[in-house]
Amino acid sequence: MQYYIYENWVAEKKAVIHREDYPFCNGGRGIHQNIHGNRNGQWHGPFSHFEDANNFAKSLKDRAIRECIFCKRDKITQAVTVQDVKHFTEEAHQEALLKRRIKFVVEKGAMAQLFKAGTNAILQNELFQCLKPAKLASFRSLNEYDAWLIGLIKEDRWARFSQHGLRHDRWAYFAKLLNIVIYEIVSNRELFSEEDWSRLCSCLHIPLDSNVFWSLSKIDSSFPALWTLKGMTEKQYLEIQTAARNLASKYGIPPIWFEDAWTS
Repeated sequence: MQYYIYENWVAEKKAVIHREDYPFCNGGRGIHQNIHGNRNGQWHGPFSHFEDANNFAKSLKDRAIRECIFCKRDKITQAVTVQDVKHFTEEAHQEALLKRRIKFVVEKGAMAQLFKAGTNAILQNELFQCLKPAKLASFRSLNEYDAWLIGLIKEDRWARFSQHGLRHDRWAYFAKLLNIVIYEIVSNRELFSEEDWSRLCSCLHIPLDSNVFWSLSKIDSSFPALWTLKGMTEKQYLEIQTAARNLASKYGIPPIWFEDAWTS
């Protein structure tokens, strides 16, 4: 692959680097008949390497250096086709699905505002590291799942993402975030099997918010609702999840179905 530079000093004072095989370049001849000679600009090259063309362009006096956006786009497309797709695997697809579900939840406007500004991408990666479908599928009992989830919520890994301090945010916002992402994972059949879902769905904790509290309070006026999440304690969180399980048992449904309050 060779490269050419088109230097222009009429329309703009620029030097644009092209690939030889792109029509705009046409092997350093361009796409128009050169009836004006070098009055408007001129071609330089060929250059065997992009770096050589770039270094030459830098030597031109008073010229803004650019790489042709069409050549660049085509180069990126080729790189993806030849390199990335060649290494595409089922495992890579599963990881992409998981990252997509996490990204969808964390970047949602209302959710994103609950955490420290500027930490969104790092928070997504933290969730990706600790919420693996295989780990979730390994749980065989409610007690086993509860012990794992409560331990995860208690970890100090969330401190750097906390906007108000973990004392205020841990059982309110981080518990809610974890429960939403977990639900997104286990309800996705490309990430989680029907058999594993059937076993785990009754173990899931409800993501708590005012919509859920309002809905459950209508079903049972004695439900221990909190109308402000910030500052929720571990004791309050566990009491609410226990009450939701008891209410779900009364109606013969998984507690996570109370999440349907969001659609009403």
